[in-house]
Amino acid sequence: MASHRCTMFALMIAISFSTMDITLAASPPLFPLPPPIEALQLAPVVIPPIQLPPLNISPIQLPPIDIPPIQLPPFVFPPIQLPPLVFPPIQIPVLGTIQLPPLPPIQLPPLVFPPFDIPPIQLPPLQIPPIEFSPIIIPPIDIPSLPPTPLP
Repeated sequence: MASHRCTMFALMIAISFSTMDITLAASPPLFPLPPPIEALQLAPVVIPPIQLPPLNISPIQLPPIDIPPIQLPPFVFPPIQLPPLVFPPIQIPVLGTIQLPPLPPIQLPPLVFPPFDIPPIQLPPLQIPPIEFSPIIIPPIDIPSLPPTPLP
């Protein structure tokens, strides 16, 4: 119920502000409006140059600062005493003697090597360089032409 009242109150405030805006926008101004800025004409402002006398400031000199060395007293730590560490004695149970059954003698079959097969040795083919012969020149042979013979 309270949220409903808050909502209604907020709605009433919003309506009153919106009606006030409409009322103010429709009413004539109470005071005369100033002229627009473009209509104002001002005389140019001339500022004369300002001349200041020279400032004579001597440089600031500080005396040297002597800082005495810082001496710290030695740090003294009290000795740390730890109580002695006491471990209970470790007891290992006694193991009984281990007896292994006797092993039978190991018998290996005789070692047999297969016969060695040596593959035939293959030699690469022999390469004989080509034999060069000087060219043989046969002179042309002239055979005299025979007259044609008639066939029977």
